[in-house]
Amino acid sequence: MDDIPIYPFSLEELERFPNAGDDIFFRRSIEMIDIGFNNDMDKITLFKIKDDSGFDLFLNLPSTSWVGTLKDSIAYFESTEEYEECAYARDVLERITD
Repeated sequence: MDDIPIYPFSLEELERFPNAGDDIFFRRSIEMIDIGFNNDMDKITLFKIKDDSGFDLFLNLPSTSWVGTLKDSIAYFESTEEYEECAYARDVLERITD
């Protein structure tokens, strides 16, 4: 699992600023949902989170959450006017719901 990126925010930062990681979370989610779907996976691992005690935590997303995450990604990227990312999310959503 060494190829999993380390999430750039600590658990404490996420508790204090829950929306701080939205952009990186949604970008990574779209890419990994695409990979997970194409490889018939039932969950994907988005990030490794280093906690203060030295343990590695893994942020996983089960396939049952993929549609909702993609819809949230589309809404997020529409609000930031990043239409290419929006189109990518819509494409993945269409493929996994067909």
